[in-house]
Amino acid sequence: MAEEVHVGSGNRKSKLPRWQFVVTLIVVVVLAGGVGAWVRWYTANKEPQQSQVRERDLPAVVDDAQNLRAVGNLDEAKQKIDAGLNDPNTSNDIKYQLYIQQGSLALQAGSVTDAITSYEKAADLKMTYEIASVLGRAYTKAGDKATAISWYQKAIPLIPQEGNPLADADKEDMEEAIRSLGGQP
Repeated sequence: MAEEVHVGSGNRKSKLPRWQFVVTLIVVVVLAGGVGAWVRWYTANKEPQQSQVRERDLPAVVDDAQNLRAVGNLDEAKQKIDAGLNDPNTSNDIKYQLYIQQGSLALQAGSVTDAITSYEKAADLKMTYEIASVLGRAYTKAGDKATAISWYQKAIPLIPQEGNPLADADKEDMEEAIRSLGGQP
Protein backbone atom coordinates (compact mmCIF):
# COMPACT_ATOMS: atom_id res chain seq x y z
CA MET A 1 0.00 0.00 0.00
CA ALA A 2 1.30 3.48 -0.90
CA GLU A 3 2.29 5.77 1.94
CA GLU A 4 -0.12 8.67 2.34
CA VAL A 5 0.57 12.29 3.20
CA HIS A 6 -2.07 14.20 5.11
CA VAL A 7 -2.43 17.74 3.85
CA GLY A 8 -4.73 20.35 5.34
CA SER A 9 -5.90 21.52 8.72
CA GLY A 10 -8.91 21.14 10.93
CA ASN A 11 -11.39 18.36 10.33
CA ARG A 12 -10.90 18.16 6.58
CA LYS A 13 -7.94 16.04 5.60
CA SER A 14 -6.88 15.08 2.11
CA LYS A 15 -5.13 11.81 1.63
CA LEU A 16 -2.61 11.93 -1.23
CA PRO A 17 -0.22 9.13 -2.03
CA ARG A 18 3.38 10.29 -1.44
CA TRP A 19 4.26 10.14 -5.16
CA GLN A 20 1.41 12.51 -6.06
CA PHE A 21 2.56 14.93 -3.37
CA VAL A 22 6.15 14.83 -4.64
CA VAL A 23 5.06 15.28 -8.27
CA THR A 24 2.85 18.22 -7.29
CA LEU A 25 5.72 19.80 -5.36
CA ILE A 26 8.09 19.36 -8.33
CA VAL A 27 5.56 20.92 -10.73
CA VAL A 28 5.13 23.93 -8.43
CA VAL A 29 8.91 24.43 -8.14
CA VAL A 30 9.43 24.12 -11.91
CA LEU A 31 6.63 26.59 -12.61
CA ALA A 32 8.03 29.06 -10.09
CA GLY A 33 11.48 28.75 -11.66
CA GLY A 34 10.01 29.27 -15.13
CA VAL A 35 8.14 32.38 -14.04
CA GLY A 36 11.33 33.72 -12.41
CA ALA A 37 13.34 33.09 -15.58
CA TRP A 38 10.68 34.78 -17.71
CA VAL A 39 10.65 37.84 -15.43
CA ARG A 40 14.47 38.12 -15.66
CA TRP A 41 14.32 37.76 -19.45
CA TYR A 42 11.49 40.30 -19.78
CA THR A 43 13.26 42.79 -17.51
CA ALA A 44 16.53 42.45 -19.44
CA ASN A 45 14.89 42.76 -22.86
CA LYS A 46 12.28 45.47 -22.40
CA GLU A 47 13.03 48.94 -23.70
CA PRO A 48 14.63 51.15 -21.05
CA GLN A 49 12.50 53.93 -19.62
CA GLN A 50 13.56 57.54 -20.11
CA SER A 51 14.84 57.71 -16.53
CA GLN A 52 17.08 54.67 -16.91
CA VAL A 53 20.73 55.26 -17.76
CA ARG A 54 21.93 53.29 -20.78
CA GLU A 55 25.52 52.26 -21.10
CA ARG A 56 27.35 53.83 -23.98
CA ASP A 57 27.40 51.49 -26.94
CA LEU A 58 30.84 50.77 -28.33
CA PRO A 59 31.44 51.55 -31.99
CA ALA A 60 31.23 48.36 -34.08
CA VAL A 61 34.96 48.23 -34.91
CA VAL A 62 35.90 48.55 -31.22
CA ASP A 63 33.28 46.03 -30.11
CA ASP A 64 34.39 43.55 -32.79
CA ALA A 65 38.06 43.91 -31.80
CA GLN A 66 37.23 43.51 -28.12
CA ASN A 67 35.14 40.40 -28.75
CA LEU A 68 37.80 38.84 -30.98
CA ARG A 69 40.45 39.51 -28.33
CA ALA A 70 38.24 38.09 -25.59
CA VAL A 71 37.85 34.76 -27.38
CA GLY A 72 41.55 34.53 -28.23
CA ASN A 73 41.45 35.50 -31.91
CA LEU A 74 44.39 37.85 -31.44
CA ASP A 75 45.43 38.03 -35.10
CA GLU A 76 41.92 38.92 -36.24
CA ALA A 77 41.59 41.45 -33.42
CA LYS A 78 44.88 43.06 -34.46
CA GLN A 79 43.71 43.27 -38.08
CA LYS A 80 40.41 44.86 -37.00
CA ILE A 81 42.23 47.40 -34.80
CA ASP A 82 44.79 48.25 -37.48
CA ALA A 83 42.05 48.70 -40.10
CA GLY A 84 40.17 51.06 -37.81
CA LEU A 85 43.26 53.09 -36.95
CA ASN A 86 44.27 53.38 -40.61
CA ASP A 87 40.81 54.44 -41.78
CA PRO A 88 40.88 58.21 -42.42
CA ASN A 89 37.20 58.41 -41.43
CA THR A 90 37.83 57.06 -37.93
CA SER A 91 37.17 59.77 -35.33
CA ASN A 92 39.63 60.52 -32.53
CA ASP A 93 37.13 59.14 -29.99
CA ILE A 94 37.08 55.79 -31.78
CA LYS A 95 40.87 55.87 -32.25
CA TYR A 96 41.19 56.44 -28.49
CA GLN A 97 39.17 53.29 -27.85
CA LEU A 98 41.07 51.34 -30.51
CA TYR A 99 44.42 52.30 -28.95
CA ILE A 100 43.13 50.97 -25.62
CA GLN A 101 42.17 47.71 -27.35
CA GLN A 102 45.57 47.63 -29.06
CA GLY A 103 47.29 48.06 -25.68
CA SER A 104 45.19 45.34 -24.09
CA LEU A 105 45.99 43.07 -27.02
CA ALA A 106 49.72 43.77 -26.57
CA LEU A 107 49.49 42.95 -22.86
CA GLN A 108 47.64 39.75 -23.66
CA ALA A 109 50.45 38.85 -26.07
CA GLY A 110 53.03 39.60 -23.35
CA SER A 111 54.44 42.90 -24.60
CA VAL A 112 54.22 45.55 -21.87
CA THR A 113 56.32 47.98 -23.94
CA ASP A 114 53.94 47.82 -26.91
CA ALA A 115 50.98 48.15 -24.55
CA ILE A 116 52.45 51.31 -23.03
CA THR A 117 53.06 52.77 -26.49
CA SER A 118 49.42 52.16 -27.48
CA TYR A 119 48.05 53.47 -24.18
CA GLU A 120 50.15 56.64 -24.49
CA LYS A 121 48.73 57.22 -27.98
CA ALA A 122 45.24 56.96 -26.45
CA ALA A 123 46.27 59.43 -23.70
CA ASP A 124 47.51 61.85 -26.38
CA LEU A 125 44.02 61.81 -27.90
CA LYS A 126 42.03 62.06 -24.67
CA MET A 127 43.08 62.12 -21.03
CA THR A 128 40.64 60.14 -18.89
CA TYR A 129 40.69 58.29 -15.61
CA GLU A 130 40.51 55.03 -17.55
CA ILE A 131 43.66 55.63 -19.58
CA ALA A 132 45.64 57.20 -16.72
CA SER A 133 44.90 54.24 -14.43
CA VAL A 134 45.68 51.72 -17.19
CA LEU A 135 49.00 53.44 -17.84
CA GLY A 136 49.74 53.33 -14.11
CA ARG A 137 49.15 49.56 -14.11
CA ALA A 138 51.20 49.07 -17.28
CA TYR A 139 54.18 51.01 -15.90
CA THR A 140 53.85 49.07 -12.62
CA LYS A 141 54.02 45.85 -14.62
CA ALA A 142 57.07 47.21 -16.49
CA GLY A 143 58.77 47.92 -13.17
CA ASP A 144 58.92 51.71 -13.64
CA LYS A 145 57.62 52.78 -10.24
CA ALA A 146 58.16 56.52 -10.63
CA THR A 147 56.22 56.73 -13.89
CA ALA A 148 53.50 54.44 -12.53
CA ILE A 149 53.08 56.70 -9.49
CA SER A 150 52.87 59.72 -11.78
CA TRP A 151 50.08 58.13 -13.83
CA TYR A 152 48.15 57.05 -10.74
CA GLN A 153 48.42 60.61 -9.40
CA LYS A 154 47.10 61.94 -12.73
CA ALA A 155 44.20 59.46 -12.54
CA ILE A 156 42.84 60.64 -9.18
CA PRO A 157 41.46 64.05 -10.25
CA LEU A 158 40.06 62.44 -13.41
CA ILE A 159 37.79 60.00 -11.51
CA PRO A 160 34.23 60.68 -12.67
CA GLN A 161 32.22 61.92 -9.67
CA GLU A 162 28.69 62.53 -10.90
CA GLY A 163 26.60 59.38 -10.93
CA ASN A 164 29.60 57.24 -9.99
CA PRO A 165 28.94 55.24 -6.82
CA LEU A 166 32.48 53.81 -7.06
CA ALA A 167 34.29 57.18 -7.10
CA ASP A 168 35.51 56.86 -3.51
CA ALA A 169 36.60 53.25 -4.03
CA ASP A 170 38.44 54.21 -7.23
CA LYS A 171 40.28 56.98 -5.37
CA GLU A 172 41.22 54.59 -2.56
CA ASP A 173 42.49 52.07 -5.14
CA MET A 174 44.68 54.70 -6.81
CA GLU A 175 46.02 55.94 -3.47
CA GLU A 176 46.77 52.38 -2.34
CA ALA A 177 48.58 51.68 -5.65
CA ILE A 178 50.71 54.80 -5.09
CA ARG A 179 51.52 53.79 -1.49
CA SER A 180 52.36 50.22 -2.55
CA LEU A 181 54.96 51.65 -4.94
CA GLY A 182 56.49 53.80 -2.20
CA GLY A 183 54.88 57.08 -3.19
CA GLN A 184 52.66 59.61 -1.44
CA PRO A 185 49.09 60.07 -2.74
